[in-house]
Amino acid sequence: SNYEGFGIPIIESMINSTPFVTSNLSVFKELTQNKVMYFNPESPKSIADSVINILNNHKVQSRILNYSRERVFDFEYKNLVNKLINLYNHYINSRK
Repeated sequence: SNYEGFGIPIIESMINSTPFVTSNLSVFKELTQNKVMYFNPESPKSIADSVINILNNHKVQSRILNYSRERVFDFEYKNLVNKLINLYNHYINSRK
């Protein structure tokens, strides 16, 4: 993807414990905290090399899966609701 607002397929991969690679867009780097494998979406060779690398490198797969198991909790409904409530409360309290 060259144009993406968030990265739902990345979250889906995390939820399903599927190793993944993603393009080096800043939104994806922010979403994954710069902790997975990235490729240049304009370079077919970069994409192919990344896919081959993750398919053949079990250490990289394991590292990404371990990271994903922890990171995916940040996007659970209850956690997002709590973050939003805290944000509203902070805003309201700062205006007093």
